Amino acid sequence: MKFVFKKLALVGAIAIGFATPAMAAVSASATISDFTITLYDLNPLDGIVPTITWANVSGIDPNMATYTNANVSGQYGTSYTNNYMPVGEVNSSMASIFNAAASATITTNSLSASGSATATSAGGNGKSFTASAQNYNGGGSFQLSANTAVVFQANASTQASSTVGYDSSTGNGESASANAVMTVNGVGASGNGSQNSYDTTSSFVGNYYWWYPNSPSTQSTSVTLAGAFVNMSAGLLTGTIQLGANASGSTNVVASAIAAVPEPESYAMFLAGLGLIGAMARRRQSL
Repeated sequence: MKFVFKKLALVGAIAIGFATPAMAAVSASATISDFTITLYDLNPLDGIVPTITWANVSGIDPNMATYTNANVSGQYGTSYTNNYMPVGEVNSSMASIFNAAASATITTNSLSASGSATATSAGGNGKSFTASAQNYNGGGSFQLSANTAVVFQANASTQASSTVGYDSSTGNGESASANAVMTVNGVGASGNGSQNSYDTTSSFVGNYYWWYPNSPSTQSTSVTLAGAFVNMSAGLLTGTIQLGANASGSTNVVASAIAAVPEPESYAMFLAGLGLIGAMARRRQSL
């Protein structure tokens, strides 16, 4: 039996040796997709067909997406990129240094921004990221026909996560956030004044939980954003729509702030070792 216990201890040590330290890290992402436009005829008897016309665009390009940027920073420097592209073209930006990265992408019908930062053994040196995908110069401009209402909708999701939150032993912490936004505004429905519609969703995790140290946290949302514009006048009215996906996060905790967690392969090796030891012990007993 001493032989068995010695081997068991050996296998346990091997399993621990293969355990991978869990890294302190933050991440965040935001996405807007599946954009739709619905027109409503407010006066079916006026003989006017409901229409929406986009300025300087061939066909309907609802995102009017023209700008992305990505920015990351850490103890070894900063990396930053941005992109301005013609409306309707795929647009992307990426930035990364050392242990942080960020990216933002725009297609004809989606916007996304994401990033992550991982702590190292040298705590206190901040690692952070920001990413955004959005239109600019006031948003996508459109004209809406008389006695017409338009409803814009898009699926939106956000996610933010941290692995530590706050490390009370060092006083360092981490946070992450993401949001998706839709804003519609323009001339008032009667042709005078103004009207605006705003919808957003967001996720946030942060070190404000300072009284509850070493607490990993994840928050996520999945909603349908909506915005409306109404024309109750006898002529065309001009409006704009702005869409934005944004993500950011930072960490300055020490990588060892949380305990090591064995990989699944380690458990498999451990169980296999136990089975081998059992077989060897039965063989010795039968001799």
